[in-house]
Amino acid sequence: MVMKCSNDVKSGLEYINIDGYKIKRVYAALNFFMSMFRRKKIIWRPVYIQYINGSGITMCYLVNITEDHPSYRYVIKPEKMYKNIEFAMLFGFGFGSKGYTTKRMIGLSE
Repeated sequence: MVMKCSNDVKSGLEYINIDGYKIKRVYAALNFFMSMFRRKKIIWRPVYIQYINGSGITMCYLVNITEDHPSYRYVIKPEKMYKNIEFAMLFGFGFGSKGYTTKRMIGLSE
């Protein structure tokens, strides 16, 4: 069952459940190198990701996603800042999402 975000302002976007995926930070320089090496433009699209946190609450965030990375099923980067601890932990930002940037990338593998 897919639960919709309670603050769904961009209707029609796909929802991707990331429960069970392994998460690892992807560094921009590596991403740029892979793009140049493969001579392929990386295509990003907006989606909502959702997962259930340790307290059993469904978390939902608007992100940009690509499936063009050779080492990960998905690579995501934030589209919008959320000031909660789960978002900060997912992307490796500080308390209150200090250091937020839309360029931070996270690789998801099964």
